[in-house]
Amino acid sequence: MAQENKPQPSATPPQTSLLDRIALAIEDEQSRRRLSVKMTVRGGLPSQRYAFEFVATGDGAATCRIDDQLRTRKADSRAARTTIAGKEFVDLLKKLRPALERPTEAPSFLPDTVVGILEVSDGNAVRRIYFAADPEQAKTQGRVPPREVQQAVDAVYTAGALLTGMRNIKP
Repeated sequence: MAQENKPQPSATPPQTSLLDRIALAIEDEQSRRRLSVKMTVRGGLPSQRYAFEFVATGDGAATCRIDDQLRTRKADSRAARTTIAGKEFVDLLKKLRPALERPTEAPSFLPDTVVGILEVSDGNAVRRIYFAADPEQAKTQGRVPPREVQQAVDAVYTAGALLTGMRNIKP
């Protein structure tokens, strides 16, 4: 009997997707603060290991680390810069959107492949894109990333290079 007297909601709030929240964050600084972009790239033979980690948040915090044993390169953004400007973060989001609109593919790579994971999160939802980061390995395995994914990955590498002060940080 009590259930019958209980008022029912007239409409459910509209569901917003992560892509919708990214679009809003591009325009609205307050919405941007909840977003984060992370890219990790790891792999290779033991003597040729490559490790890259980039994290940037909409509130301006950013870090980037690289350890490339093949080319004997090592860098940590804490030695150069630990922030990303709002405009830089917005530009990065704009470059990531086309890749995030693509359908998700299941990751499958051979052992010792240099594998990358590009991740965008708003604190509730997460979207991950897996890719073969070494161009030769990607070709050999028939896993060359689509153009939109490659452009997104290049944008993160560029942001990482700015943070570390290095010219080229790709594997």
